[in-house]
Amino acid sequence: MGFRLLCFRSSQGVYLYMKRVIIWSVITIFLIFGLVFLSSQSYREYNFVVSSSSAQESNSLSSVSSTDNLSPPLNYCLETTEFSSEDDKQLCFQPPYLIKNRGLEINLTKRKVALYDDGKLVAVLPLSYQSPENVWFESPTGLYKIRTKEKLHWSTIGKVWMPYSMQYYEDFFLHGIPYYPDGRKLTSTVSGGCLRFADEVAQKLYEFVKIGDPVLVYATLDNLTPKEDIIFPLDLESSYIFQRFYNPWRRFRRFSGDRAHLDLDYYNHTGVDFKLKRDAINKNVYAVQDGKVAKVISTSKDDQGMGNTIILEHQTDRGYIYSLYAHLSSIKAGLKEGDTVRGGDMIGTIGSSGFGCLNYWRLGRNGCDSNDPPNEFLHFEIKTAPVLGNPSGGKVCFNRYNKHTFCYGYAPNPLSRLGYIDPISFLFESQNN
Repeated sequence: MGFRLLCFRSSQGVYLYMKRVIIWSVITIFLIFGLVFLSSQSYREYNFVVSSSSAQESNSLSSVSSTDNLSPPLNYCLETTEFSSEDDKQLCFQPPYLIKNRGLEINLTKRKVALYDDGKLVAVLPLSYQSPENVWFESPTGLYKIRTKEKLHWSTIGKVWMPYSMQYYEDFFLHGIPYYPDGRKLTSTVSGGCLRFADEVAQKLYEFVKIGDPVLVYATLDNLTPKEDIIFPLDLESSYIFQRFYNPWRRFRRFSGDRAHLDLDYYNHTGVDFKLKRDAINKNVYAVQDGKVAKVISTSKDDQGMGNTIILEHQTDRGYIYSLYAHLSSIKAGLKEGDTVRGGDMIGTIGSSGFGCLNYWRLGRNGCDSNDPPNEFLHFEIKTAPVLGNPSGGKVCFNRYNKHTFCYGYAPNPLSRLGYIDPISFLFESQNN
């Protein structure tokens, strides 16, 4: 009887012991899974942070990619997308620069036009001819709209017929190969500013576009080699040219159709507007060369549309020159006139400031009270004096009241006479090398 009681108590003890072990094991497993879950959530939320003070550091950080982002790239093409070459298929996996739904994106560097509809790439077609660069009638770059369509347009400037003509800015059109009244076709390999396509390509464009469709005309930096002693002012791999040096802007309407004097109606862009691609992360602006801060200008009603602006002084073999960085969203804290900077130092961030507000420049209607999306870009100039306007030549521009004033952003041709230097030739090696 005593033995039985001892065995019974021993079995009961073992049972209670095993019960405790099982309960604690279950609790431990739940705790482990909970910690793993929390740590994975923390990684997803904080796995990428960009914080840099130099171009070199930021560029190395921007190449880091999230290990969570393993999904295949979005395909913007259709099964029926038309390509003019195998290289065009790269656009299938690249988001459009600005066109969100429907419109054209024309790459002047690669001489291609991309047609988008409902967010999908419909076709990539070749561009045949464009104007030379750095002339008053340079093919306009920027964001425009299709204004008119004519199957056959008579050019009062060129005295030729232009088939499948589509106006995108003032005297500048997309069209087919022009021909004279006697039927002879133009044989020149450059245009007077219009963008010229083979007739069959122009016809496809004409049939595709609608009045009001957006047209982005831009250039890339792929074919340019940066100079060894110069730092590009933005993340180079994420940048493109939104508006070129010498880009034409119609200021007057006095000589329409008068080829000999039409240049007097136009002012030309005094710098280059660099824009970042849609997926760019690094928005820092960098000093292009060692120098000294000549001016720091905060946005105000008197900023002449330049917004937050920094002007740096650089000493060269030919004397002092000045680099201007305008429309900044922010200026580096503590940066002041007289400070020394090194090439590659972060001096601000890209923005759309001007005329006293941070978001004056828009993709649509400009203005501090506009509801259109901000148009962030860096207006970059190289000039011979530390001023917002033209360094030399005096008050050669006209304001909206037709009073003589200095020139800001645009000026009469030739720009070199007014103290402006081509920013692309300053930043990059000569393309003839």
